Amino acid sequence: MHNYFNHKPTNALLLSLLFSLFTLSSHAQTSQTATITGYSPALKDGTLAVSSINSMLAASDTVRGGRFTMTVPVEKLTESRFSLRGEGCPNRIVTLYLMPGATIRLTGDDCLFP
Repeated sequence: MHNYFNHKPTNALLLSLLFSLFTLSSHAQTSQTATITGYSPALKDGTLAVSSINSMLAASDTVRGGRFTMTVPVEKLTESRFSLRGEGCPNRIVTLYLMPGATIRLTGDDCLFP
């Protein structure tokens, strides 16, 4: 009778598969996100777009060509604070409500604030 558990390549393969399944299952439980995208021709390259949740940085992106995209981790309906930090942008914070799978699109012809 052949002992399959003493065969090293099979053990390595089995361990790799188990580790991969564990990693994928744990990643699937925590990979819920919302996306915030924005465009304005008035946004200068290098402007920082920031999203925070509970006063903690959740996501950020640097504006290039007037555009930015952020992927924000969220597990349920969540209140997020959005701001732009850069030349010509007022020091303002906007409240956005995010939920898993949502895509928020911000557009305008200024710094995206009223």
